[in-house]
Amino acid sequence: MKKLVFLLISVAILLFNHPKPPPRCDIYEIDRNFQRRILTDNQLDGEHQNALITRFFHNKANIYLHEASICYFNFYNFQYIFKSFGIFTSTFLIYLVLYSLRKPNWHLVASLAVAPLLPIYFPNFYISFYAYKLFALLGLFFALKMKK
Repeated sequence: MKKLVFLLISVAILLFNHPKPPPRCDIYEIDRNFQRRILTDNQLDGEHQNALITRFFHNKANIYLHEASICYFNFYNFQYIFKSFGIFTSTFLIYLVLYSLRKPNWHLVASLAVAPLLPIYFPNFYISFYAYKLFALLGLFFALKMKK
């Protein structure tokens, strides 16, 4: 019976809900925002600001890490996942995240931590699309495997 439920829900996860692409957030977008942000921050400091203080607070590493972290955490934007992929994918994806927090499996935790880096460094919509589907199937597998 569990195999039949797994088969039916996995078919629903894989075949339904082909969403529109998420907002573009890749390495090129980070570089574009990086240049804009440095220019804006330097203009806000004004001409009477000491250059050392400006470089200290608006350094490139800080700005780059800030922009990259925004893209990293946009991967787990559950509002986008629910609107785009539907109830099955979002439910089992949330279950997988909670399962990995409850019973830490290092392979699972590492894959959940590395997955947001893929669409950043390999700018292709289908990488994140299939990653969501794969994680939802893993969540379904662990949900059906759970003992009562």
